[in-house]
Amino acid sequence: MANKRPKPEEIVSKLVQVGVLMGQGMSRLDEIREIGVVEQTYCRWLKRRFRGPEDRRSPHCPAVPIGA
Repeated sequence: MANKRPKPEEIVSKLVQVGVLMGQGMSRLDEIREIGVVEQTYCRWLKRRFRGPEDRRSPHCPAVPIGA
């Protein structure tokens, strides 16, 4: 049985949760593990959220805090 894909609202809430954890001083990898996703999924979500001309030029995962 395949896993259920998260809804857009769930993705946004998890990204906000990472922002809160980042404010508490946790490392990025620990924050990602805390919300229950792998780093690749987190980077994909960020890429979709911050889609713009600058994201198309940079193929790596941006370390941009949520709300910046």
